[in-house]
Amino acid sequence: MSGVIRDGKNGCPGSVPDVHGTGAAAFNLSGDKVVPIMVQAGDVVLASGLFPGDRKVRPAVVISGEDPEVILVCPVSSKQPSGAAWVAVDLHDFAEGGLDFFAESYVNLSHRCRIRPSALVGKRKGRLSAETTLAICRYVEEGE
Repeated sequence: MSGVIRDGKNGCPGSVPDVHGTGAAAFNLSGDKVVPIMVQAGDVVLASGLFPGDRKVRPAVVISGEDPEVILVCPVSSKQPSGAAWVAVDLHDFAEGGLDFFAESYVNLSHRCRIRPSALVGKRKGRLSAETTLAICRYVEEGE
């Protein structure tokens, strides 16, 4: 399984406290029409601006959507982050939906981003299982 949090320096599992995201209204432009998107912890979304100077649209896991002005996310990559805490996820870690990758993807737990709801692109890609979401949120909360 995936779902095991790894520290980029030594590959050791991380330890973690409880966090819950309740949901925030996000807005995204679809042509000229504004479409509300509700997000909560564990949702996998597409977002732009996850790295400074980079407008590329990338997948991310929502850590907290409680603030309607800011959504806390961690980027997801098909490449294992080096020198960073990460957790591997695959299709078995999703309660619904998923990513278009056939192999594992990696949630970069060391790169937390605060984005505006307008940075979300399109619909939610899926939702991670409660177990995987809790492990990720606990690790991120402990690291803040």
